[in-house]
Amino acid sequence: MSAGADPGVVCWCIPLNLTENSLHAGSVLARRIPQVLARMLSDSGAVQADWAPLVVDVEEGLGYVVTVATADETESREHLADLAGDYLLFGQIDFAEPGVWLDARLFSRRRDEVQLYPGYSGSRIGFLQWLPEWAREVAETIRGPLPPEVLQRLIPPTESWSAFRSLCHALDDYGREVRDPQWETRVLGHVYAALEADPALEWAAEVGARIATGCLAAGELEHAADLAEELARRAAASPTVDALHEAVRRRFGG
Repeated sequence: MSAGADPGVVCWCIPLNLTENSLHAGSVLARRIPQVLARMLSDSGAVQADWAPLVVDVEEGLGYVVTVATADETESREHLADLAGDYLLFGQIDFAEPGVWLDARLFSRRRDEVQLYPGYSGSRIGFLQWLPEWAREVAETIRGPLPPEVLQRLIPPTESWSAFRSLCHALDDYGREVRDPQWETRVLGHVYAALEADPALEWAAEVGARIATGCLAAGELEHAADLAEELARRAAASPTVDALHEAVRRRFGG
């Protein structure tokens, strides 16, 4: 089943199905690529979109799920009923070396049919460069042609596959309901790896800054200051990290 429902969301993006060959190595990417696309759509002003994980009940709470299935085997009507949105984006993806293959669908509740069949087959860097085109196709199917200023804001978070992969892992670990004692170390490890591959990857800096801000709120001022320094060493020009430094400075009374 899907988790999360916001009546203001027009388009819900859910984790992509996988091919059997990609199940072991591609689960995190299959979950988080739709989240990246949803944020691109919303941040640009193209369409109000959001991401919802597929979850099952486990002993510790809720666990993430990815499915080995084709796009056409997705229970699109059932997921959309749970989420109460107008459109559902779903599909199947494969990460066989050296590229990416995608077969996606955009389902309309009102029309009760698939209205768009986005697809990609090519290199991994090419896939990242294609993300704005995918977002444009989705948005224009929903609302019609996008104005130039919106199109200019449809940009991928990075064009480094290594940074993108680390970002997806950071998002995946950060968003987990069940957090063990090594949770912070794992998330920050992915954040640092993403920023080392692409120091301009602001989305990764934001994840790290959220952890540091939580430390500030808990009164762990020295730990928050240490995290701010680690982030600054990898993303010196980040506005998010600058804001974090200022927040730490204020808490220390400087």
